[in-house]
Amino acid sequence: MREIRLSWRDLLFWPLSLPLKGFLMVAGEIRDMAMRELGDTETLRSRLVDLQLRYEAGEIGEEEYVRSWEELTARLAAAERAGGEREL
Repeated sequence: MREIRLSWRDLLFWPLSLPLKGFLMVAGEIRDMAMRELGDTETLRSRLVDLQLRYEAGEIGEEEYVRSWEELTARLAAAERAGGEREL
């Protein structure tokens, strides 16, 4: 049977390193989810339709509509370019 040796540093810093590793894991998952959502063309198209409906219902003004539409269409174009590059 193999003997496990722990130094005093391992014991001292274990309570700090374990929560930090857990936090970094959760932060990485959140980042990955955000990147998937930002790059998902179907999500972006759905948000464009939602934006149009909100504008037509009078929930948002023309200025906000134009700003949001330009942002979403730019992100959609970038996602479609990135998707095309991944398929090659």
